[in-house]
Amino acid sequence: MVFTMIPLQSFGADLPFKDVPTGEWYYGDVKGAWETGLINGFEDNTFRPNENMTYAQAIKLASCMNQKYTTGSVTLANGSPQWYDSYVAYAKDKSIIAKDYDWNTSATRAGYVEIFSKALPDEALKVKNSIADNAIPDVSINHPQAAAIYKLYRAGILTGMDENGTFDPNLNIRRSDVSAILTRMMNESARKELTLGAETPDPETPEASFLSIVSQPENAAIEEGGNAALSVTAVGGKEPYTYQWSKDGTAISGASSASYTATAAGGYVCQVKDGDGETLEHNTGQYRKTDPEGKRICKRKDEESASFWRWRSCF
Repeated sequence: MVFTMIPLQSFGADLPFKDVPTGEWYYGDVKGAWETGLINGFEDNTFRPNENMTYAQAIKLASCMNQKYTTGSVTLANGSPQWYDSYVAYAKDKSIIAKDYDWNTSATRAGYVEIFSKALPDEALKVKNSIADNAIPDVSINHPQAAAIYKLYRAGILTGMDENGTFDPNLNIRRSDVSAILTRMMNESARKELTLGAETPDPETPEASFLSIVSQPENAAIEEGGNAALSVTAVGGKEPYTYQWSKDGTAISGASSASYTATAAGGYVCQVKDGDGETLEHNTGQYRKTDPEGKRICKRKDEESASFWRWRSCF
């Protein structure tokens, strides 16, 4: 669904705000948001672009935007005893928010984005940009609002405050910033392209586009009554992985983790399956039992393409 809004003002009409010059970066965003009726100015014909926005004002915008998207019109009105009570109740009912904010205080950029990341459904905020985890300089993936911030960067709603994508999450959000966010949320064609933190593949690690085994135990001998620890490491495909160990072709009950302790000689095989059902099944084991001193050992011929491996112990 494409998010569009029916204008409440006349498109092409002159912007009435005397403090929004045509040369300012936010002029087009303010004009677009004003024409759709989502924002308005003050009685003195000012917009006050550098003034902070409160959480109460933010929740009203988020609720009206959601209702417009889902129903095609806005019927929400101020509530009582606090004017914003009706918008808070709506936002909670629609799962836009799950907590209360200090409604009369200025919203931080992170707090505002936390609210607006859920003002529209995911289908209206599809991924547009490649933004790697931890690529936003001042927002680690462990930041309390990281999920919301990264979501809007990836959707092309946010681009940051400089060429590095710096977000400044604790800064109060200004009305000019809000107008830009509203315009990009309402109009998909206004969203911005951005790439941050293109990841360089580790040359030691195979590309994770397909399921593969990158670590497996060496062949070994165990003495009678002893044991040997076996383990396998899988990458790629889709997590989670499931494992099934078998001995001489028979599945071992309960042996369903990435490691297994062998207590008897035999051919041990671990089958790995990923979340898409892709299974590694390729048997490349070739063995000999020779040693100048007569000791019984086992060796395996390895193949880089092997995806199903065998381990044998001898005593």
